Formats: sequence, C-alpha cells, structure tokens
Amino acid sequence: MVLGRSVATVAELCFIAQGALLLYQAGSSTGARFVSKVSLLLIPLIIVAECASWYAILSKNYFGHVLENSIWTFSAMLLFACFVFLWPHSGRRQRHFLTAMMVFAISYIAFMTGVDVPMYWSRWNAGLATGMEYLSITQGVVDASRPCVVNYNWDTWRMEIPWMTLYFTVAVWFSISLAHVPRWVPASDSSSGTLNP
Repeated sequence: MVLGRSVATVAELCFIAQGALLLYQAGSSTGARFVSKVSLLLIPLIIVAECASWYAILSKNYFGHVLENSIWTFSAMLLFACFVFLWPHSGRRQRHFLTAMMVFAISYIAFMTGVDVPMYWSRWNAGLATGMEYLSITQGVVDASRPCVVNYNWDTWRMEIPWMTLYFTVAVWFSISLAHVPRWVPASDSSSGTLNP
C-alpha cells in the first residue's frame, strides 16, 4: 500500500502542477490576476490534500479522506471560476477548450459532492458509532508496508468502483489532453486581448 500510495501522490502532484502551470500562463498572458493567484494556490492546497490522504491511509481514519476529497472539490470550484474569468479574454479555440473544462469541472464537483465525499463521511460516522480505534502513524506505516491480500469480492469493491473507474480512465485522458491546450497570448500581442485563433 505504501508503494501504491507513493506513486499516486507523485502522479497527483504532477497533475495539479500541470494544471497550475497552464493557468499561470493563461492568467499572466491575459492579465487575469485572479487566475494567476489561483494557479499559485493549487499546489499548496493539493499538498494538504495529499497529507490528509496519507493520514487516512495510515491511521484508517476516514475523516482524512473527507478532508482530502473536499479540498480537491474546492480546487475544482476554483478552477471553474478561473474558466469563467478567462472567457472574455479567449478566442474561439480557447472557448471550445473552456467549455469542455467547465463541463468537466461541473461533473467532477457533482460527483464529489454527491457520491465520493458523502461515502467517506458515512464511513467516518460509522467508525465513530462503533468506537473504532485508529492506528498511530507508526503503526500505520508498519501496517501499510505489509503485502496486501488480493480480494476479488464484488461487495468489497462495489463502493470503490465509481471513483476508481473515473480515476484510472477519465483523469488519465484529461491529463494527456492538457498537453494540447491552445495557448493564451499576452494582451499586448493582440488588439482584442484574446488568443490568436
């Protein structure tokens, strides 16, 4: 588990860094200060989310996952606001991209608030109700370093399937697509202040 979570941590930090760099370029080029400020906030936010994820995995306290996924959801809300701010400074190609990103952001926020965060919230409450004892960080590291037992039981995985399916498919293709984002040009390079088509 330690190996898998370590790889996921690096991947998620690279993913948000990729998005932050694109936002920073767009905000700097268009003079949209809000967008530039959000781009600088995203990586620290996700570092906190990753720490919460590690805490949840090591301690087995689901509140860490509630916090982690709430931060990701808040980050998506900030991204949606950035897309709105960028709209007036965008050409036709950029608006196609922004439209797709707005749909993606709204879908992500709806999924996280309607499915993912409530799932972890209910698990945390169930743990509180049964008086579950959480592991210390040291105990958690030892536990998570042991080989995992592979379980193919549907009942074990059925609650995890929605987010895992999206995580390992849609999120991957979304990350790849960011390499093809049309660039925003500095406002001084265009009389309209928008990107060239």
